[in-house]
Amino acid sequence: MQNIIKADLKLKSSYEKVTAIIGVGPVIAIKCITETANFTKFHNPRKFSCHCGLAPFPYQSGSSIKGKTRTHFLRDRSLKAILTKGAVTAVQHDPQLKAYYNRKIKDGKHHMSVINAVANKLVLRIFAVAKREEPFVKLFA
Repeated sequence: MQNIIKADLKLKSSYEKVTAIIGVGPVIAIKCITETANFTKFHNPRKFSCHCGLAPFPYQSGSSIKGKTRTHFLRDRSLKAILTKGAVTAVQHDPQLKAYYNRKIKDGKHHMSVINAVANKLVLRIFAVAKREEPFVKLFA
């Protein structure tokens, strides 16, 4: 797969920009590029988040109105797994996401719920650098 990416200029450019994001390594970058056909299959990062199983949906049925939000059962499990691992890495190494994680935990959110939100933020960052064709810029020092 690395050889294919090196041979194509567009793929190489996308790969280098995506891997510059903290928490996104070669496995996540390659999987995202192949799943989205170099970010042409999904035009909206929210749709891709839904495809990955990162977007929560309200759970309710007829009489019971209030239920916990859940992710959809029709999801790409392998993609969700690697994005979750990338989110854990991002929380450890990215000060901005670490501050977000600590703030949400302090608010009383469950650990995996916050990790899911961080993984969704990674997807948003991935799409931002891929669509704008600009490198990722850290805002925190």
